[in-house]
Amino acid sequence: MKIPELQAILRKKKLSAAVFVSLEHGDVHMDYFGCYSGGGLLCVPARKKPFIITHELEFERAKTSGLRVFLWPRKKRLFEFLSTKIRGAIGMDLPSTSTPIFIAAKKKFKVKDIHEEVLKIRSAKTKEELRKIKRACVIADEILDSCVNQFKKFKTEKDVATFLELETIGRGCSLAFPVIVASEKNASMPHYEPRNVKLNKGFCVLDFGVKFDGYCSDITRTIYLGKPSPKEIALYKLVQGAQDAAFLEISKTKSCKKIHLAACKALGKENRYFIHSLGHGFGLEVHEYPGLSSLSPHKIEEGMTFTIEPGIYLPKKLGIRIEADYVLLKGEAVRLTKQTGLISV
Repeated sequence: MKIPELQAILRKKKLSAAVFVSLEHGDVHMDYFGCYSGGGLLCVPARKKPFIITHELEFERAKTSGLRVFLWPRKKRLFEFLSTKIRGAIGMDLPSTSTPIFIAAKKKFKVKDIHEEVLKIRSAKTKEELRKIKRACVIADEILDSCVNQFKKFKTEKDVATFLELETIGRGCSLAFPVIVASEKNASMPHYEPRNVKLNKGFCVLDFGVKFDGYCSDITRTIYLGKPSPKEIALYKLVQGAQDAAFLEISKTKSCKKIHLAACKALGKENRYFIHSLGHGFGLEVHEYPGLSSLSPHKIEEGMTFTIEPGIYLPKKLGIRIEADYVLLKGEAVRLTKQTGLISV
């Protein structure tokens, strides 16, 4: 997928090839550029067809990719064998490359980082990728609807998390990331892990997404257990307003930094309780390019899928986060997930 685009970057950077390695369970870039999720090495030469090097255990599976596959000789080290196939400097995604693999590569090749370039290629989704992402969004929405509609039957945070997990498996999907179910004061921790503790009156944050055919969705809804006070309703509407402000800003500018700042401005004095970035790209992975933050140099471009998720977190009191998924099509942000007001259960 998008091999010519990658090869053009390699030629521009005067690199002989892009190399992606995972010796056990595969690498997301190998899957994306080589349609292969097993262990081994994927090499994308700047001017020739890509090929895979792998061991005996993965040899037959690697051939299903449709690429040429070389069997890694037991008496040769991986990059020593690769050096018999290509010459010159290579590009690697260094943040996702383990230290031992990087050290081994450096012994045979000059290595340059192509992390940013590779992520940007993946950020603009094809029609087929978008079809899968849309389906992942619909499934996650449906599961959350079912969860909220029968919320009174759950006793603990763990009960809710288990329901979401089992419903995901039952629909032939997998979780895009570990479920977050955080009630009352626990909701003040954005990365809270659900425990076998009683669901208490107050806001409850449900952060959940599924992976459909390899592609993710990522949704956060905040519901209220009991009857919210006017002040609590106002806080929720403030966060919802920040999400709306960010959405409207996209039609004015595609700058991720400015979109983030629009949400901050909408939060007013409560902005001091907004302690994370506004959003992120997603696709094969739940966190991808671009990043939407106050320091982001990125811009949202055609075909990119991304989240907008403002939140406020009052330590040891409460947390509210509202997250939706979007795609930029023909210069406009299109919402992929449902929008709801504050739901009391």
